[in-house]
Amino acid sequence: MSFLYSLASELTVIRRSVIEDYRLAKEITMVSGEVNNVVIAHAQFLEELDSLETRHVPVKMDEFSMRFKGRTVR
Repeated sequence: MSFLYSLASELTVIRRSVIEDYRLAKEITMVSGEVNNVVIAHAQFLEELDSLETRHVPVKMDEFSMRFKGRTVR
């Protein structure tokens, strides 16, 4: 009986570990998607900046910063 109890206990620990691994994988995927979005927005910002005849860097940089200000990693 002790053997079965021990085996059940180990399986419970393994199951919890697997659940935690899946949760972390989901969170990592979500965060990497957010990082990818910021990188794409940055590239678009640079393209838009290069297309301007005169460079209004402070104004455009403020716009870019305000779009991403306050975003947090969950």
